Amino acid sequence: MKKVRILTMIVLGAVLLAACSGDDENAEEEEERIIPIEVVETEIGDVKDKQIVYGRTAPHKTTPVTIEAPGEVDTVEVKSGDTLEKDDLIAKINTQAGIINVKAPADGELAQFSLKEDAFASNEEPIGLILDTDKMEITAEVTANVRGLFKQDKKYDVTIGDETYEAVVESIDSLPNDSGLYDILLTVENEDNEIIAGDIAGVTVSSTVVKDALILPTEAVIEESEGAYVYVIKDDVAKKVDVEISEMRSDVTAIKGDVEEGDEVAVNGQLTLEDESKVEVVKVVNES
Repeated sequence: MKKVRILTMIVLGAVLLAACSGDDENAEEEEERIIPIEVVETEIGDVKDKQIVYGRTAPHKTTPVTIEAPGEVDTVEVKSGDTLEKDDLIAKINTQAGIINVKAPADGELAQFSLKEDAFASNEEPIGLILDTDKMEITAEVTANVRGLFKQDKKYDVTIGDETYEAVVESIDSLPNDSGLYDILLTVENEDNEIIAGDIAGVTVSSTVVKDALILPTEAVIEESEGAYVYVIKDDVAKKVDVEISEMRSDVTAIKGDVEEGDEVAVNGQLTLEDESKVEVVKVVNES
């Protein structure tokens, strides 16, 4: 019986020793745990609101094609859609004064032209239009508040179809139109003739909501019911810092707090951190 007791005590002691040894190893592993993260350097910048106003494209210049006197159409040399150069022959009209040549008054694309041979041509209205499509106009109707966001001669991004171009503001109306809106006239270069008349154009205009603020990607800011905070990384240690949100957008957030320009803030992996966590920075997201 005595031998059994001694054997039991030996086994129990070995179990306790193994358990203590395991606890020590887990503690060491926990203590040495290093969390890989990505960081972003804080910057001073502006938070802006962007909005899109829409208009339609039209040729920058339209030149009517006229004839001097009415008469019967003798020959037609072109058709709508043709690209003409100034003085290209368009048609010959048999008038009381004889055959007259109708020539292109300018370079461009011929539109709204429907003369037919042997038909009567009147000189009361243009027989066609020459469209200058090397540059296109965009007219957008905007409210008074949005009108204030546009500046004369300034360039703005404009999306037409799947392409983005630069448009220049040519004029900003001071008085509202019949709809109570203000006309903004912009022009965009169309050297490759990819833009056609009547295309819908979306002009992007932005306004500054917060200026010269400390900004971070929004995903770097952690919000809880008690407030918001970020993890500032210094000497491979994460420091939890409470911040105040000045303005938040889907992509960037302006903050106030004990964070300085150029500080490294966790932007990926931050949800696994605690105050004083040891970390390894594997990537600086906005590093040039």
